Amino acid sequence: MSFKKWLSIFLASFFIVIGGTCLVNFIFNPDGFFRPKYWPEPVFTSTDGRNSKPSYVATNAEKFSCVIIGGSNAGFLRTKTVQELTGQSCFNSCVTYGFFGDYLCLVDFYAKTMPNLNEIILNISTTEIGVEKDTKEMPHTAMPIYLCKKFELHPFLKSLMKIPSVKYFLKRPPQRHELDNTESGEEPHDDVYDEEQMQKRVLQDGVFYWRITSLCTSEKRNLPYLKQSLIELQEIKNICDSYGIKLTVMIGAAFISKKDWFESNEFYDWLREISKITEFYDFSGFNEINLNPYNFFDVHHFNKKVGDKMLRIIYGAEEIQNFGEKITSENIESYLERRRTEYEKVKDEFRRTGTIRLFDKSHPSYVE
Repeated sequence: MSFKKWLSIFLASFFIVIGGTCLVNFIFNPDGFFRPKYWPEPVFTSTDGRNSKPSYVATNAEKFSCVIIGGSNAGFLRTKTVQELTGQSCFNSCVTYGFFGDYLCLVDFYAKTMPNLNEIILNISTTEIGVEKDTKEMPHTAMPIYLCKKFELHPFLKSLMKIPSVKYFLKRPPQRHELDNTESGEEPHDDVYDEEQMQKRVLQDGVFYWRITSLCTSEKRNLPYLKQSLIELQEIKNICDSYGIKLTVMIGAAFISKKDWFESNEFYDWLREISKITEFYDFSGFNEINLNPYNFFDVHHFNKKVGDKMLRIIYGAEEIQNFGEKITSENIESYLERRRTEYEKVKDEFRRTGTIRLFDKSHPSYVE
């Protein structure tokens, strides 16, 4: 047999084995998600943990008794702080561009996968209700579902998959952020410290003015996802109740100019409906912390120090007036009345002065 013929047979055999291994890995997907639960096409992304985080939980489910779920804002809630306050080993499962459909998929999966799960912390950032979920325009938001926790490949295939080049070809490399936001180290620019950064990130180099103008002169908001979000929140609550899991719902701190996304009577009606499903903590109102730009990473995200503050309030380690009130079906009406009154004060200030007064690092509202 000539060398050329032998080499051709060898290469053909090699690629047949590789192709077969790829096919097995594609079909059984032992290390991550494979097909979406609510959408027709499988979507994969390595940027937001939709694959890596549930995959990690599937093989480390017994390690954790608490999980944080939410959009990117939830990434600023430190698992270390939760553990200090509650004694629970916590896992942060935040995703980019989170929606209630995503959260429902994760809650369903974690409830069935994590035998020691006692509590789910659900952070709502309000962005979920302001953008219609369209997986054609935003395909990376389609949440796939994990098919099998573990698949034992044939020993030969298992050994083959240990070869670095084959492993890289067949499987996604592990992500450092898949565990939580403490093991992966603090992100750079965790908090905005100087005037230049604050102006660029939070005030958006002048965008602040037209956003508060919209907030104070118009109450028209595009909130197409309100009704569906309530349906999915109710399903989340039902799953938690059926598995005996405590559901802690929080609406995180929101900088004053971000409120032009949602502040409206329609939003207040939505809060009322949430209170019928579950009690929750609302940090998004008109309070001094939300008027201090130095408390925010950017216009859409509170920083981790504020995240710590909210967790301490939720677990009773601290109390701040008008920040993080526990809302129930019994006190929702009085809360909404106060919030409307505070909103009118803000609009009146804008009419009188043409702006909204913000605080700086010297003010007690600055979270250090």
